[in-house]
Amino acid sequence: MSKEKKFEKNETPEKAEPTFQQLVRQERERTGCSLTAAMQAVSGKHPEAHAAFLQSGSTLDASPEDAGEKDFMTMVEQCQTMRKCSRTEAMQRIARSHPNAHRQFIEQANRREE
Repeated sequence: MSKEKKFEKNETPEKAEPTFQQLVRQERERTGCSLTAAMQAVSGKHPEAHAAFLQSGSTLDASPEDAGEKDFMTMVEQCQTMRKCSRTEAMQRIARSHPNAHRQFIEQANRREE
């Protein structure tokens, strides 16, 4: 009998709640929406999963088709929306996670000043 109780307390992977990342992926597959739209929809429907995601410090990688079309400031805006942080913090995060996009942003800004 004690074995049965122990089994009941331990969740199997099938019974575990889906992660925020999994929920976002499912939302995108179901609706065909953008990564940002899926993140906003899922964070509204599953605030506990969103909070756990933010607490973990994980990132949500965009699909290759998303990554190709987004510039640095677009990623900053998405980060602000997702993490509810300041623009400065979002810029720091994106600069660390996407150094090439940040470098292009700086080069474009410097060209405008010349």
